[in-house]
Amino acid sequence: MGVFSETEHYTLKPGKALDGFMPDWIGEFYAYYQWYYNIPSAEIIEKLPLSFLKKAYYGLHDLELDLAVQKVGEV
Repeated sequence: MGVFSETEHYTLKPGKALDGFMPDWIGEFYAYYQWYYNIPSAEIIEKLPLSFLKKAYYGLHDLELDLAVQKVGEV
């Protein structure tokens, strides 16, 4: 077991993990969105749930990250 499992008592949950570049892009998107709009991450996940970004990924991931964040922030 890893340190995260031992210190945070994390256990894997059943289900299918995201694959390909999508998880990296979503992580970068959330981080940049938080910095750009200067809001807490807890507020972002409420405003932009993972289910939304999984759907929006296909239309946004080819854009520059700052443009993608601005487009989503306009909604």
